[in-house]
Amino acid sequence: MAKDVKIIQYKWAGNFWPFKIKTECGECNMSTGIINALVKDEYKNKPVTFEIRPWLNNWYKPLLFGGWHAPIILVNNHVVMQGKTIDKKILRDYINKQLKK
Repeated sequence: MAKDVKIIQYKWAGNFWPFKIKTECGECNMSTGIINALVKDEYKNKPVTFEIRPWLNNWYKPLLFGGWHAPIILVNNHVVMQGKTIDKKILRDYINKQLKK
């Protein structure tokens, strides 16, 4: 049976104490669209889930896995890409490896 795959995107958004992110990140928004389409179209009958979390609310969590620059894309708690728009091929390859485990 295939292993569950959890994709988490830490997006440039959120607030922490008196700080609040008021701008949008183009790379974050593009990555969200790419990941949503990939999960919906190619993995709809597979155990693949996608969650978006605001980076500033959770700034310390991705640091535990080596992620520091939004957008941070984790797959099963492994940083696949950060700081730029996700590469669909890299993400697809990593998801497929995780599903085969």
